[in-house]
Amino acid sequence: MKYLFAIGLLIVSLSGACYNVKAMMVGKMADAVTLFAQPSKSKFPFGEAVHLDITVANKGPKIVKLWETNPARDFEFEVKDSKRLIIPLNSYGKKMREATEITRNILVTLKPGEEYRRRIEISKLFDLPKAGDYSVKVKRVVFERTDEKTATLVSKSTIFSVIQ
Repeated sequence: MKYLFAIGLLIVSLSGACYNVKAMMVGKMADAVTLFAQPSKSKFPFGEAVHLDITVANKGPKIVKLWETNPARDFEFEVKDSKRLIIPLNSYGKKMREATEITRNILVTLKPGEEYRRRIEISKLFDLPKAGDYSVKVKRVVFERTDEKTATLVSKSTIFSVIQ
């Protein structure tokens, strides 16, 4: 039985589903909320701002909430180059991610059927040092109440190109 559970988790994590294992394990809330991310266009000239359009959709019957502070804190990004090497946050991205003083703290409530959309300039948070293909995956925590039933949503990887 223990091996069947482990195999089930492996299949879930490799299937490309929109949620990670943690989110799937919290149950119905994770099944009802999706995270979708895609670049604003497929190709960006080198040096141009790279924007990522992100949508959190509440497709379930219950209200879902999330905090909005700053994009580097609200979302966790995994950016990889064409060799699948992880691109680290640049100094600005680290500063925003590690900021201890929060100047903006908005509680966003998503009723059933509502969506939360944001366009984030990821080239401000990551240095994209050369032309080539990059992939990005996004994570976000949502909750039903401030003290319980959280879910970590994970988008599928999406690809964009930086061209000369």
